[in-house]
Amino acid sequence: HDIAPAAADQPRPLRRYDVVGPVCESGDFLGRDRELGIEAAIAGDYGVPFILFTGDSAGFAEAQALVAGVRGVVVKEACTSTGAVCYSSAHTSALIRSAGREVAHTPSPVRPYRLEKGVTLDITLGAGPYRDAVKKRHGKRLSPGGVLGLKGPTATAVWAEYWQLKLECQAAAAAAK
Repeated sequence: HDIAPAAADQPRPLRRYDVVGPVCESGDFLGRDRELGIEAAIAGDYGVPFILFTGDSAGFAEAQALVAGVRGVVVKEACTSTGAVCYSSAHTSALIRSAGREVAHTPSPVRPYRLEKGVTLDITLGAGPYRDAVKKRHGKRLSPGGVLGLKGPTATAVWAEYWQLKLECQAAAAAAK
């Protein structure tokens, strides 16, 4: 991926994570070494800064590494790669409302997160009907290892292309059953 942080206009390497499905099949990877940056980059395509993150503690640490100055509301504490301690909805709602008011009334130093050189999204698909449908319809874009590679001028363009392809191939996989 060509994603770099927007802090002080100085690119820094990001920490990378594997985000494992199920995207369409259990065992799918939604972008091996995927960064949280796709959401921030889509917002940046529209000139919107990534100023408030809500999620687990590991995600917030990733968001802070990506965009200096991002605010966060931790709604659950990550304990393991697959487990977390969740706070009550009343508690987290109050935290989110408070943080929302604060960011709405306090100027943020965070600028929109923009990717200037184009975007590449690699999605590793596990074996199964969905990958078979992708291979049948978009075989030239799928590596022998099952990695679907998409490139485009913006994060929004790449993500929209992926979702159209995904809907098409999910429908084909369901029809094949």
